Amino acid sequence: ATLRDVAEGRAGPLAMLFPQLGPLLGGVQHDRGTVESERRLAFETVAALVRRLAARQPLLLVLDDVQHAGLATVEVLHYLTRHTREGRLLVVAALRSDEGAETLRRLADVGQRLDLGPLDEDAVRRLAERAGLAEQAGHIMAGTRGHPLFVVETIRALEAGEAGIPQTLRDAILHRVGRAGDKAEILLRAAAVLGASFEPAQVAGLLQLPVPEAARRCELLLDSRLVVVAGRSYEFSHDLVHEVLYATTPEPTRLSYHRAAADLLADRPEAVAAHAAMIEDWPRAARSWLLAAEHAVDRYAPADAERLLSRALSAAELASDVELRARIHVVRARVLEVLAAYRDAERDLWAGARLARDAGDARLEMRALRGLGGDVTVALGRPISECVGLLDDALRIAGSLADRAAEADVLARLAVLACNQLRFDESIDFGERAVAAAEAAGDDLAMSVALDGLKTSLAYLGDTERLAGVVATLEPLLRRTGDLFLLQWTVFESSFIPFGRGDWRRADELIQEALELNLRSGRAGYEGWFHAHLGWVARLEGRHAEAIEHGRRALVRIGDHPHSWWNTFGRAMLASTLAEVGDAQDEVIELLEDGLRFADRGGTPAYRLRCLALLAHVTGSQELLAEADAALAAVSAPLGYAWLHGIDVYVAIASAHLDHGSVEAAEQVIAPVLAAARASGSVPAMAQAGLVDARAASLRADTERARAAVDEAQELATRHGMRHVAARAGALRAGLT
Repeated sequence: ATLRDVAEGRAGPLAMLFPQLGPLLGGVQHDRGTVESERRLAFETVAALVRRLAARQPLLLVLDDVQHAGLATVEVLHYLTRHTREGRLLVVAALRSDEGAETLRRLADVGQRLDLGPLDEDAVRRLAERAGLAEQAGHIMAGTRGHPLFVVETIRALEAGEAGIPQTLRDAILHRVGRAGDKAEILLRAAAVLGASFEPAQVAGLLQLPVPEAARRCELLLDSRLVVVAGRSYEFSHDLVHEVLYATTPEPTRLSYHRAAADLLADRPEAVAAHAAMIEDWPRAARSWLLAAEHAVDRYAPADAERLLSRALSAAELASDVELRARIHVVRARVLEVLAAYRDAERDLWAGARLARDAGDARLEMRALRGLGGDVTVALGRPISECVGLLDDALRIAGSLADRAAEADVLARLAVLACNQLRFDESIDFGERAVAAAEAAGDDLAMSVALDGLKTSLAYLGDTERLAGVVATLEPLLRRTGDLFLLQWTVFESSFIPFGRGDWRRADELIQEALELNLRSGRAGYEGWFHAHLGWVARLEGRHAEAIEHGRRALVRIGDHPHSWWNTFGRAMLASTLAEVGDAQDEVIELLEDGLRFADRGGTPAYRLRCLALLAHVTGSQELLAEADAALAAVSAPLGYAWLHGIDVYVAIASAHLDHGSVEAAEQVIAPVLAAARASGSVPAMAQAGLVDARAASLRADTERARAAVDEAQELATRHGMRHVAARAGALRAGLT
């Protein structure tokens, strides 16, 4: 009952982390999400469990030999110490500093380091007294110089009956091994090849013994203090015992044991790889490390997966296996992308593509090219045209292989890129072709990616009617398949539907839900995108202080993330709010100029134009206005549609033209977006574009048209709580005669 109490609400993730607890927790099930989400959930589950235990009574958590822990374990420990500061908890982690330098570095900011240096004479004397060796304390100190390991091993050797102080610890250990008997020594040397810990069944397999006999011999070894019980396994009483036994076992014997162990441990690929490497079976070692890495990805431990893949690659190079090297590069690139190591991921993808081509593996080459056409290349600021070229090559290969699922994936990515290039007619065509390919493939995963591509086009174009239909199909599919990454974007872009209706509360709720999904995914750079949109919603309602807070938070969350899209958009949104408030023009200009620098890295019109248009407006630069005008004219959309998500761009450019007295130019900019807004019923676009249209009419002295336009804008703004737009409309209305 106590276990179930502390596991309440987290039994599924807890059973996944500790399968042996499943029966005790009632056979719960857990639906897995993405690598990033499950990794975060695992961390939260461990922290929650420890917090609940510490809330019941003071808790001491001891971890020994942490120098052997994988990176995932160290990361969990780091997370635990940061999220359990309020409880009655003491965490003690012991490690050998000469082997755990990296672990010490990773934990330096969350723990207090206590170095256990050489023992002083008093400490050695007390240890000797406890062992009944008080009279030999001086000799122990002289021979070990207080080194804790040497002191303990020397005392153990003396307790085992050694006469006097051994000349070396190696001799002492080997003497103790010899006293255990020949059968025991054979078992210990076989066990030493298996590693620091071992199970009787494993030793039985190496020595071709019946398991009960191996178990009996292991049990008898306990009296020698060479091994100890460690849960369901045995382990050597000290690392030094293991090391001495392994080093003094004749090489031919060691190699035969390694070969047998590789076959025996087939269900543990990392162990198989290590044993295969010891006998220089590099093809087997490479494939086993690759398999172990894929298991690490499934366990949501990307740092461990990267380590294993690097070993796999070294082994594949020694094996001179071109195809295997290509496969490892492509898999490692995916892991590096999760870790936001984009430059390294790009290098791996190029290497994978080249080697796959050399090996004649078209499908693997296609996968590498698709990866190069994804976020890795965009995040590094490469031109979109470069991504498109790579995707065209991948699409051609998919066609030659008649792989409709891969075709759907590539077409969906092309739809997203075309959307960000403001070529909406092409984007929708790509999206519809992706859906058709996914239908032909009959593959749910392909369909989810295809619908995501089409959804993106419809969302930014402002076709909320078709968008609602796509979301209604896509969201349940993603929840069923557990694709948290695409789900966050689906929930986010579904907010465009209430956004267009002027239902700010519902739009805010959906963006907040997307933000929560993003936090679970662990992709911190994406978080800023959602905060920037929350700021936009707040600005439209006239909640300027909140809008500025979201805008600044967005830039903090984006931080040093290299993705040019997020950096540009975040700066444009904050600058738009500050410009509307009207008291920070220097900061507005600085933000927009910074945004342009980021946008120029990738040359993406959808993001560059946001900064360029507003900068032209706030500075009054004719040169910038001409550039922005030309960029907006290049937007291509189906007849009757416009880039409604970019309404700020249309308003800024048209307003800049009006500031310069170019009424006709302003009307040419605002007319198509106003017509599209009315056709789709987009409240924010109709209100803001209508206000610009009213101003243009007033400058033409067309009072009747100006009144009609300003009345419509004011009525919409008032009804939907757009306080700033309503105030501006009122001021303009008062000025009309």
